[in-house]
Amino acid sequence: DFISQGFNDHRVYSNYGNILKDLGKLEEAEKLFIKAIKFKPNFAIAYYNLGNTLKDLNRLKEAELSLRKAIHFQPGFGNAYYNLATVLNDLGQLEEAEILYKKVIKRNPDFADAHISLGNILKKLGKVEEGVLETEKGINLSFLQNIDSKKRGDCEKYMSFSKSQFRQDLFVLSELNFKKNGFFVEFGSYDGLLGSNSYLLEKIFNWDGILAEPAISCHNKLKKNRSVSIEKRCVWKSSNKEILFNEPCTYKQLATIDSFTDKEEKIYKEGTKYKVKTISLLDLLDLNHAPEFIDYLSIDTEGSEYDILNAFDFQKYKFRVITCEHNFTPIR
Repeated sequence: DFISQGFNDHRVYSNYGNILKDLGKLEEAEKLFIKAIKFKPNFAIAYYNLGNTLKDLNRLKEAELSLRKAIHFQPGFGNAYYNLATVLNDLGQLEEAEILYKKVIKRNPDFADAHISLGNILKKLGKVEEGVLETEKGINLSFLQNIDSKKRGDCEKYMSFSKSQFRQDLFVLSELNFKKNGFFVEFGSYDGLLGSNSYLLEKIFNWDGILAEPAISCHNKLKKNRSVSIEKRCVWKSSNKEILFNEPCTYKQLATIDSFTDKEEKIYKEGTKYKVKTISLLDLLDLNHAPEFIDYLSIDTEGSEYDILNAFDFQKYKFRVITCEHNFTPIR
């Protein structure tokens, strides 16, 4: 309406461009940001928004130039440094990206995503230990910033005991007021230690539960690491089937039903395939005499999560907390 009335204000065009960008109309948004810059050539925010739009359009070199101009006109623009580092990472300019991420963190030490992104860059550059520490720092910051502030102190107290990739174990405890003697069900559980969402619950809070993992290479470690019931069959939408399982030679924690693997990924092309027997989630709970009210269900099966849940009778068993990995796939 402003534009139709002849307003030539840089803010109007820039704000309208943001709306269109959020609606996914990237080419139209690009034109509006350019027009905003025409009316105010030193308008840093418009250069920033234009850079982000060009990145989404996969025009990375143009995005880089636009973000550099945003920083030129507003040297303290922290988000512009962060997004420029992300573009440089995509362009393979890792050393400069590392420098920029560190600059962002120096300005804002609590910028969780910057720590995680820096960690990923450092790993690519071969600085693995430093990268792991940065990633962990970012994950912890992100978790604490998003958790109920009343539970933050207790979460920090147990942070060093957490084995979860994204602190799912602490999330569960914070939701259940750090309950002791609860009951969990976790599948797939890998070796019961690496990335485990239930290790802390069992070992520190005395929870009982069920672990399910069909990957053959994990069974001895799982038995050694944990003291609860272990199911070696593959949790699936139905029981008593035989399905093909794919266990990668590296990153074995990504083992899954073969039909859910990305056939183009090297780790699955070179994986070991073998048949496994299945058990439904409902039968798993019945056979293990699980309580009607289960405190926590953890689902991480690298693709088959929806099919398993879709076949489950939620009238028979209730769950107080569920976490489910989605890997940003369309089924999310």
